[in-house]
Amino acid sequence: MKILFFIGSLSSGGKERRLVELLSYFKNKGGYEMKLVLSYNDIAYQKFNALGIDVIVLEKEKGNKDFSLFAKFYRVCKEFKPDIIHCNDWQTALTPLYYSTIYATQPGYENIKTVFTIHNIQYQGVYGEELIDNVVGIDNAHRSLLEYDGAINLMKGGIECANAVSTVSPSYAREILDPWYSHGLDTILKERSYKLRGILNGIDVINYDPETDKDIFKNYTADNIRGKYVNKRELQKLLGLPEKSDTP
Repeated sequence: MKILFFIGSLSSGGKERRLVELLSYFKNKGGYEMKLVLSYNDIAYQKFNALGIDVIVLEKEKGNKDFSLFAKFYRVCKEFKPDIIHCNDWQTALTPLYYSTIYATQPGYENIKTVFTIHNIQYQGVYGEELIDNVVGIDNAHRSLLEYDGAINLMKGGIECANAVSTVSPSYAREILDPWYSHGLDTILKERSYKLRGILNGIDVINYDPETDKDIFKNYTADNIRGKYVNKRELQKLLGLPEKSDTP
């Protein structure tokens, strides 16, 4: 299976770290061919660099409103021919919309599925409606996919057009259906709740298995945790802390 991931950057942050963990999982599991597309050349995670996954940076030429990025992105799609495109937050939300309204029926783009992940619903990419004509460039027949509350809302477009919408946990998926937490998007999320899923953040149980992890001082198991105390002592020593077994 071929998966194309699209995110603003891999700067230090929660959603970026979660994506690195996901990429690491797929890499270790095997059977996946992956590419990562960034709109900023910012990679803060050394762990990602060790994965050997191809990275394509679509440099912006016109500041934050450079929607030519999406034309560049689809050239990548046509060359890579992914089975799935995974988009993260509002900065990439036009991708499912452009795919479903423009590219889905064009040769070389058929049968691609899109996943849109909401990490923080507060940031939605809200702009004036004039952007539809001046910048976004979609047909008037599709304006309603972006229009919301007297403006255009890029996150709404992603929710409307993606095949699946995910969040960072089942509880967050429930929370954003509540007007108190949704920052105005509860109506559209309730209408599209059939494709909304919450996937709980979790550790990479392969890379971080203490029984086999090569980056800790002493391996240990659930049945024999003596190695855990060795790791604690060595970490205290490494950081110049008092070597006390009773320190939490």
